[in-house]
Amino acid sequence: MKRIITLLLIGFIMTSGNSARINYKIIKEDRNLAIKKVKLYIRIDNEINKTELKNIALELKEKRPQFEKFWIYYLLPKHSIGNGAWATTHFTP
Repeated sequence: MKRIITLLLIGFIMTSGNSARINYKIIKEDRNLAIKKVKLYIRIDNEINKTELKNIALELKEKRPQFEKFWIYYLLPKHSIGNGAWATTHFTP
């Protein structure tokens, strides 16, 4: 019985970190179809780790396959567009 509980607990710990959804909102999107480039400005509630940044980037890129050059700027609540970003991710060919 203790072994089953231990295994269940280990399984829960291993999967709980991956199942959390990061809330974000696209606050601005600049598209240039002529050069297949897009810039997204994303509002996030707090600092997140590299894996979470990568997951958001891949999710957004998947929804916009027509763009080759893809820049994402992550803004915390205290940041505004044009005054830097907390983090960035990008895809370039």
